[in-house]
Amino acid sequence: MALDPEDNNMIVGECKYWNRPIGTSVLESLEEKATHVSWNRDNRKVWYVLFSTGGFSDKLQELAKQREDVLLIHS
Repeated sequence: MALDPEDNNMIVGECKYWNRPIGTSVLESLEEKATHVSWNRDNRKVWYVLFSTGGFSDKLQELAKQREDVLLIHS
């Protein structure tokens, strides 16, 4: 997690070293974890960054295309 107090951004991320693509459940879990952070709760923009060695499911890729707050990085 990283905080940008100047612009009220919170970046939360997760890395998965799986041999298979990760799905929307990983994003949903990350979103749930972010709700437990009290920093600037009512006035922040949350960005979700997922790193994966196994890629991403088609459903997660489509979801990320529809949302500006989700970044998928395949390494």
